[in-house]
Amino acid sequence: MFFEGTGGYENGGEFRPVGDAIRIHQPILTWVGKLLTGIRTALSRAEGWWFDATRRVQTEGYVAVYQVTFAASGESGYDYSPTRPSTLRKILAGLPVADLTEYTFVDIGSGKGRMLLVAAEYPFRKIVGIEFAGELHRQAEQNISRYRYAGRRCADVEAVHADAMEYVFPDTKLILFLCYDRLPTLD
Repeated sequence: MFFEGTGGYENGGEFRPVGDAIRIHQPILTWVGKLLTGIRTALSRAEGWWFDATRRVQTEGYVAVYQVTFAASGESGYDYSPTRPSTLRKILAGLPVADLTEYTFVDIGSGKGRMLLVAAEYPFRKIVGIEFAGELHRQAEQNISRYRYAGRRCADVEAVHADAMEYVFPDTKLILFLCYDRLPTLD
């Protein structure tokens, strides 16, 4: 029986605070949390694998920043870990733009090109990916040349090996995409 206002319950005549119940169940909650994280990770990998297999590309897979070489003045970067295609589609579907054919889509930090290929499912005027890690850029170029998908709506997709701080952006309507969990500050 729970005693309202006391923060506890009665179990066999012994009063124990609600906090004890949480501590007792903590290992179960921890296990459930790890299980859900594992399921989410497995679903993400499966979705990435399916995207790659159905388009004849290779965008899946983690790449540590220490495994790549940088273009131009790039001295540091972030590890490559691709975003789920379904998440990218939600982002693109939510753009407050009436006519995508008027816009060039630019992915800053395009990695192996997954976002470029997802964006190609939308009728952008052009799609550009800027990547300063040489190994990731070369993989993106291979992916663009091998990309086969019936739902492709933009044929003009380009990968550029450059530091985004030195890149000259086209003089047209742009949609910029950056996917970073921590952005550097600009002074």
